[in-house]
Amino acid sequence: FAQSGLIIGRMRTLPYLVFAVLGFGAVAFASCGDSSETSPSAFLDTPLSETRIAFHSNRDGDDQIYVMNWDGSEQTRLTNNSAKDVFPTWSPDGRELAFVSIRDGNSEIYVMGTNGNRQRRLTDHPDVDTRPTWSPDGSRIAFYSDRDGNPEIYTMDAAGGNVTRLTDDPSDDAFPA
Repeated sequence: FAQSGLIIGRMRTLPYLVFAVLGFGAVAFASCGDSSETSPSAFLDTPLSETRIAFHSNRDGDDQIYVMNWDGSEQTRLTNNSAKDVFPTWSPDGRELAFVSIRDGNSEIYVMGTNGNRQRRLTDHPDVDTRPTWSPDGSRIAFYSDRDGNPEIYTMDAAGGNVTRLTDDPSDDAFPA
């Protein structure tokens, strides 16, 4: 599972490095407990001037999802509730964002339109479901969950059905990409 068809100018590898650096930075910040400006991810299938970055920030008092242009302009808040909304990731076609929300009492996977509309919950489990990432064709979403006692990698279809555990190991399996 990875973003596909990434191009900046004539270089096809640079965007992967940019995304990897941004993604790794977000993981590092998250693991250090700093959630003020973490988890940026970008849909880079369009010219750089049209690229949008999705991120979560606690600039307004609690973690919410925002988007902005690649140059930092037009920062727009997409979610607005009293619970944390974090870890946004673009669908390959750029029409939706998957993200994690705790609005229903625990960590669940949600999807919304790129302007914040059509927010809907995809998972509904009493244990943690987190860190969604889209399949290249957009038909499935990978995530990790501790629903079987420790973190394992799962997939589901993009509508939230057909959840399948992919790993089964006593160690932690997490952060699909």
